Amino acid sequence: MIGAPPARRVLPREPVKSYQLHSADRRQALFAQLSPRVWLENDLLRAWVITDPAVILRVLRSPLAIVSSLTDVMKAIKENYGTELPNVAYACSVLPLLVADEAHPAARKGFATFLAARLAELEGELPELSKACLSPLSRPGRVDIVSEVVDPFIHRVFSVFLQCDLPAEFLAMHVGDILSFNTNLARLKSLEARIAKTLAFLRATTPNEADIAWKFTCLVFGLDSLAMMLTESIVTATGGASAHPEGIRLPQFPIETGVPVTFRRAKADFEMDGCSFKAGDLIRLQLQAFGYSDLAEHRNFIFGAGMHSCVGKQLSLRIWDSFKREFDRLDLKAGITDYQLMPSHFIILHKLVEVDVR
Repeated sequence: MIGAPPARRVLPREPVKSYQLHSADRRQALFAQLSPRVWLENDLLRAWVITDPAVILRVLRSPLAIVSSLTDVMKAIKENYGTELPNVAYACSVLPLLVADEAHPAARKGFATFLAARLAELEGELPELSKACLSPLSRPGRVDIVSEVVDPFIHRVFSVFLQCDLPAEFLAMHVGDILSFNTNLARLKSLEARIAKTLAFLRATTPNEADIAWKFTCLVFGLDSLAMMLTESIVTATGGASAHPEGIRLPQFPIETGVPVTFRRAKADFEMDGCSFKAGDLIRLQLQAFGYSDLAEHRNFIFGAGMHSCVGKQLSLRIWDSFKREFDRLDLKAGITDYQLMPSHFIILHKLVEVDVR
C-alpha cells in the first residue's frame, strides 16, 4: 500500500538523484529496492517521481494527468525576454505527443501511415542489414558497440525513414530533447538551433510538407530511443553472460525501453494510491520499471499506454526481432571493458560501450 509521502523526500541510502535513476549502475536492483516507490520532491516545484509499474500505468491512462505544453512557456519567454522560438513552435504543432484536441488523432493516423510505408521499404533489407552491422562482433577483439555496430545500423534505418542519406552529424543532434520539456532558456535556444538545422535539411530534401513533419517526428521519437534500446539491451545481456554458456542471447522482448522517462502534469487536483496530486504538479514516470517488473504483462507497456502510447511500437519490435535473430546467431562470448555515457536527465545517451569479444 503506497502511503502519502512527506512534503520533501530524497531517496534513502541511495547515491543517485531522481533524475539519475534511469542511468544508474545496477538499476534493476536499485528499482527493486526503492521504498517508497512513489514520492514527492518539493524543491523548485512540486514534482512526483513514480517507479511503481501499476501506478505508472494508472497515471498514463488518467485524463487528469496530461502532457505538458510548451506553448505557455514560449509565450512567457517572448513576453519576458523578447525571444521567439519558431522552430520549437513548429515542433509543437506537428509532434503527435504535443498536439491536442481533434488534431491529436489526425497526427497519430498520419504518422502511422507514414511509418507503415517506410517499414514496407525496410522489411526486405533488415536481415542483411542486421547481419552486416553486427559483423564486428563475429571475431575476437575490442569492439565499440556504439560506433561500430549501433550507429551504422541506425544510420541505414533512418536513411530509409528519411528517403535519403542521413547526415552523420544527425546521430548527435538530439532533437528528442524537446520531449524533456526543459524550460531553461539557454537549453531551449540550443534546441531551437538544432531543430532549425534539422528542418533546413528536411526541407531541402523533401518536397512534401506533410512528409517533412513525419520525418521530423521520426527523428524526435526514434533516433536516440532506438539507439538506446539496442545498445543498452546488448549491455544488459552481456552483463548476464554467465547465464548463457553457449553464448549471449537478447531477450524475446526488449527490457530497456527506448524512452526510460516520460512526463505528465496534473490537470487538476486528484488522489491516487494515497497520494494527493495538486493541479500543476510535474509527474516523472520511470518507464523502465515496466521492463524490470516480475510480471510479464508489464513489459508490454515499455512503449507507453493510453492515448499517447508509442505509434512506432510495431516498427520498433520488427526491428528488434531482426536484430535479435542475427545477434543470437553469433553465439557471442564477450565482456564489457568500458562504458561511458553522455549527460541526460531523461534518456540514456551512450558515448562509448567497448566489449572484449573472446
